[in-house]
Amino acid sequence: MDELLTRLLRGLRTAGRDWRRIDRCLWEWEVELDRLSGREAWAEEYREFLQCQYSECLLRLEQQAVEWEEYEWAAALLRKRNRILGTLPDGSV
Repeated sequence: MDELLTRLLRGLRTAGRDWRRIDRCLWEWEVELDRLSGREAWAEEYREFLQCQYSECLLRLEQQAVEWEEYEWAAALLRKRNRILGTLPDGSV
């Protein structure tokens, strides 16, 4: 998870405070999650696991963003996390 956090943080720093670039950075990670989950029979369960990990990373980054006063990041991370939580079965994360 630390590697994911590092890579997400690097992407957000590159994006700066540009809303489109922030959203693009987060969208690219969703595409990566889809790619990583594959197409095997167990892919749906693995995708759910990856989404839970991603959601935890988003929460940690959101808290860090607020500490750093990067409110654009925090807002985008919160929106993305809420969207992910809405797609997971009850009891996840």
